[in-house]
Amino acid sequence: KDHSVKAEILESWWRFNPIVIMAFAQDDREYRQKFLLPAANELTAANKEKNRKVENNTAPLITILTPAYNAERFICRCLDSLTAQTYPHIEIIVVDDCSTDATRLLLDDYAKRDSRICVLSTERNSGASAARCKGLAVARGEYITEVDADDWLAPDAIAIAAEEAAKSTQADFILYTSILADEN
Repeated sequence: KDHSVKAEILESWWRFNPIVIMAFAQDDREYRQKFLLPAANELTAANKEKNRKVENNTAPLITILTPAYNAERFICRCLDSLTAQTYPHIEIIVVDDCSTDATRLLLDDYAKRDSRICVLSTERNSGASAARCKGLAVARGEYITEVDADDWLAPDAIAIAAEEAAKSTQADFILYTSILADEN
């Protein structure tokens, strides 16, 4: 597959929009290594100075809720994007909705490596809405966002959303631009 055109399009979007990229792909490792990780590293470097200002202040905690059911094909990309956020004050709550694949093992591995990740489980498979509610019950953030297990964020998406939220005390929510990426 030639990803160069797709990479140029996504790169231009990443530079100008806080986005959520939704992916439906069976195997995205090659694409992730060729484009997503280098772009994330570049954006992280570009935003370090801007985010130093946030780190030195008492920035609000932002909770990211992620319901997961049989998401072993996607959850690593999702969690990689969440843990790579340039905004420093986040908690990531992932609720496993009784997955029957390796999702829970992957979640536990990520939680061991990153203290910002909290993994919960539903008692029985109840759907994404019930999983979100379970996560919401323990969320500590002043702001809350949801990212599905098959979605991923640009590295500065939360930082840009926090910046927009700080501009207005009237805003009830922040909307993201999204790109549907179907690699099949």
